[in-house]
Amino acid sequence: CSSGFYADPNQKRLTCPDCRSITCASCRKP
Repeated sequence: CSSGFYADPNQKRLTCPDCRSITCASCRKP
């Protein structure tokens, strides 16, 4: 999303506070 929110390496998944979509740490790359 526009906030550029990325998951932490320790967490597999987390919810973006801006768009509320779930980001996968293993598939999402910065």
